[in-house]
Amino acid sequence: MTDPGFELVHGVTTVVFGPNGAGKTTLLRSIVAELDVVAYQPQQPYLFRGLLGTNLGLGLTDEQSGLAGQLARRFGLGDTLSKPASVASGGERARLSLARTLARPEEVVLLDEPLAAVDLAERPAIAAAIRESLLGRTGVIVTHELEQVVSLGDRLAIMIEGTVVQQGPVGDVMGQPASEAIARTVGVTNVYEGKVAARDGPTVTVQTDGVQMIGAGEIEIGRLVRVLVPAETVTVLQPTSAGGSARNRWAGIIRDMAPVGRLVDVVIDVGVPLRAILTPGAIDELGLEVGGDVVAAVKASSVTVVAQ
Repeated sequence: MTDPGFELVHGVTTVVFGPNGAGKTTLLRSIVAELDVVAYQPQQPYLFRGLLGTNLGLGLTDEQSGLAGQLARRFGLGDTLSKPASVASGGERARLSLARTLARPEEVVLLDEPLAAVDLAERPAIAAAIRESLLGRTGVIVTHELEQVVSLGDRLAIMIEGTVVQQGPVGDVMGQPASEAIARTVGVTNVYEGKVAARDGPTVTVQTDGVQMIGAGEIEIGRLVRVLVPAETVTVLQPTSAGGSARNRWAGIIRDMAPVGRLVDVVIDVGVPLRAILTPGAIDELGLEVGGDVVAAVKASSVTVVAQ
């Protein structure tokens, strides 16, 4: 599938991200029209008259209905399936439609903003269920929230004004926007994969392949996660600078500096590549140059940890 520049990669989940009006929903509808046989959850799911439980099993075999029931209970709908669909809340309608869609047998699954109507506290558990249900299938998920990109997607497609302008692995696209327009849309965000090594209240310590990071996220020890570090939150210091309050401090070497519009994209090797977005004035004031030793600092509150 190449129109409008979108590559449908079989066996993985691609998240389509972009501003409102970018054409994301239209893209999903074009996939439905082209492939015909897909499991599709629209942004505003429709329910028929009758009970929620009756709606849950519509169009499904007995085996599929059983799976939909398991997902519905996992989504917190167990006590609501006996009530009329006409009085269901937006969140209940969304979760029921999601359970029914994920239980369908089609290899290609399309979800339009599946978590938009779900309470924030419930999103991690439902996101985990989506990931499990799509394992080995071909998924396309539309969202406008970066946390959903990293919690749901293997690949990321950025859509602007009806065209997919960049696509690839999530970490590559978020860490290396191909143009200034894409950077303005998605930001420049460092994305790493690791495992939770320790937890202290609302913060966790994550061990990645090259460095330890402390960030916000109430996730159990041992869980595989993705770590988001927005480039604009990275402070670059000279090695002799005082400690400061940031809990993340890594010594590193500047590997590259490149202009991004009026700013400068600085790539620092701290055990993993870490991007920082600085002003030219800050570059001059600090005397930064490629090959120079620096310290990169990031507050734990600026680091987001999302379960895979």
